Amino acid sequence: MTYKNIIIVLIVVLSIGLNSRVKSQTLDYDFSTFNTLIAETMHEHSIPGMQVAIISKDSILWKGNFGYANLKKQISVSDSTMFRVGSISKPFVAIATMMLQERGLINLNDKLSDLTPEIKFHNKWESTNPVRLVHLLEHTAGFDDYHAVEYTANADGWTTLQGLQFHPKVRNSKWKPGMFMSYTNTAAACAAYAIEKISNRTYEDFVKANIFDPLGMEHSSFFYTDYLIDNLAKGYNSTDSTGVKYQHILNRPSGALNSNASELSHLVQFFLNRGTFKNNKLLDLNSIERIERVETTLAAESGFDKGYGLCMKSSIRQGYTIFSHNGTIDGYISILQYCPELALGFVILTNTSRENGLRNFINDFQSLLIPDSIRRPALDTTINIQLSKDVTGWYEKSTSRVALGSFIYQFFYFTKIGKQNNQYYYKRLFFGQWNLIPYADNSLISVNSKNYVPFVFVNDENENEYLQLPLHELNYKKVNAFVVWGKIASLIISMLIILSALIEIVILLFVRFVKRKKPKRMFARMLPLATILIGLLWALFYYNYFSFTTMGKIGFESLVFFSLSLLFAASAVFSFFVNLLTLKYQTNKVVKIHSLVVSTWCVMATIYLYYWDFIGLRTWVY
Repeated sequence: MTYKNIIIVLIVVLSIGLNSRVKSQTLDYDFSTFNTLIAETMHEHSIPGMQVAIISKDSILWKGNFGYANLKKQISVSDSTMFRVGSISKPFVAIATMMLQERGLINLNDKLSDLTPEIKFHNKWESTNPVRLVHLLEHTAGFDDYHAVEYTANADGWTTLQGLQFHPKVRNSKWKPGMFMSYTNTAAACAAYAIEKISNRTYEDFVKANIFDPLGMEHSSFFYTDYLIDNLAKGYNSTDSTGVKYQHILNRPSGALNSNASELSHLVQFFLNRGTFKNNKLLDLNSIERIERVETTLAAESGFDKGYGLCMKSSIRQGYTIFSHNGTIDGYISILQYCPELALGFVILTNTSRENGLRNFINDFQSLLIPDSIRRPALDTTINIQLSKDVTGWYEKSTSRVALGSFIYQFFYFTKIGKQNNQYYYKRLFFGQWNLIPYADNSLISVNSKNYVPFVFVNDENENEYLQLPLHELNYKKVNAFVVWGKIASLIISMLIILSALIEIVILLFVRFVKRKKPKRMFARMLPLATILIGLLWALFYYNYFSFTTMGKIGFESLVFFSLSLLFAASAVFSFFVNLLTLKYQTNKVVKIHSLVVSTWCVMATIYLYYWDFIGLRTWVY
């Protein structure tokens, strides 16, 4: 049976599936609509298998298994099927930390250097702004996310500490801890090792004894157990239809959890019951609320406590506060959400890395759970709120999950906050315009969609002005308009120089091979043009093949990228000096100036890329 036929059969089966109606505390649900949505999504986006559960405080309202756990062997997803759930692993680090804090053994404000002196990290503000445990759990320590070599490491049998010692370069604070949220996988692993030190047992043993067992998560594990070997759904990504191999990732506490919808439903019920599961109290209400609250960003200090708390993200939909965590690992995508106000949650697990369509699917799934009929206003628009400072102006993106990617957003990620006829608005460069409403003294809010978007305006201790979008994990710094337009102008000029070089290449080749004439200074003129071609080839290769999951080891992609970067730099420098030395032999001033401009631009581009570590980048050790 072909893959296409499998999907067709799946749709037919689903079309005659459940039609029952189950009543939650607030709504009647016709679960056949969920069946239809899932079937359409799986068919349209070629998702092999899916496991879904909708949960109330005391039961699983509905659960479904769809598609195949293994396409080659034609094994269907069943109740016993397990999935890799990626970063849904992280909330367990927060729960374990709060358990130890309730016992008086650890504190969120403890310094990382005091808790785990053997973990290497660099924070140039450590004496005044140390990295604390709370910064690790809220992702505000300023550490980079995984580097390429970390994605490809096979950590089978490694301890938590061995995983952290493998590539300490990633733990370099890019700003004072406690200013910005920027997601990083290494932080939760650092916190997990602190749990090991305090509890005097492995992190996995602590979680099993104190969380898995009390929650009845019998088969959930961070390891590739015998049960998992027999029941794990095969993962599939966008490039390998035969399935991915099980990878023993570097930092198990951050993303190695294997579980299923039934067992993760118990975690949802634990949160819905505010720290209690089946009359067994695991955490106090205060600890649960602290997990769900943000405290260590500039926005949080100014009074906005939504966003990414202790390994748990909060957002607003239809006027309700939603808490969630997503998980992505090679071959699998998962999501866990719950809403205490509605006493409702859900778990969705898939064995695909194909993100296309899943975002819309989640949005549609949420719309079925929280329909417009129970929508609440995001804010009271009758209240006249006046901002105490002028927030209008241009803002440029100021943080990145990986510092290496910063060279890109220097020229593209600009946001403008404006005001016209007493109406605030924001717009992204070359995109549309959206209206904003004052939400508090220091924030505006976009209410054009079901998920409102707050814009929080804050200052650091040096009175630098920032715009934070806590629910989207974005941070911008206010800049002068000249900076924005200067960068845009330099980008346009660069594109014109490249275009002119390509035109000159065509002219030279036409004269040489069609007119059969030899242009003057052919060699010197071709050098900067050849550099442009090398740069374009390098950029094309980067766009099509640069992926940390493939670049983290020595191979064709990483060696080609490395070689092209050196070739571009060497060609740029060589062509610049050749043109300087041969300028006096060129009589045509236009040609002379153009060659010098192109070769100079190539040198400047080399300097810029070298500054951002792209020249000579050995991705297999980065």
